[in-house]
Amino acid sequence: MLLQELRERKIEHLHMHFGTNSACVGLLCRYLGGPSYSITIHGPEEFDAPLGLSLADKISASAFVLAISDFGSSQIRRWIPLSEWKKSKYYTLYRRRKLRRSSDAY
Repeated sequence: MLLQELRERKIEHLHMHFGTNSACVGLLCRYLGGPSYSITIHGPEEFDAPLGLSLADKISASAFVLAISDFGSSQIRRWIPLSEWKKSKYYTLYRRRKLRRSSDAY
């Protein structure tokens, strides 16, 4: 139903907040041929059960990922392969709306 609505409206990208249930919807939509998606990882829920939430799969399939802090960014790195760290799809968003590519810090 969601995929049909996205197609009818010609939506090309979804943004999901939290790497839990909404990111699962984005991932499944993408696997079914839907639009790209991105995720803002807020924590701490995602970091309590990253394996059970398939967090690495959701991150890997996403167009880009935002973390809301350096701590969140470091937690994301715990669950992705080292080879992914330098890719430009990981960002950290700060309270003052400053956006920094996370790879700039490493």
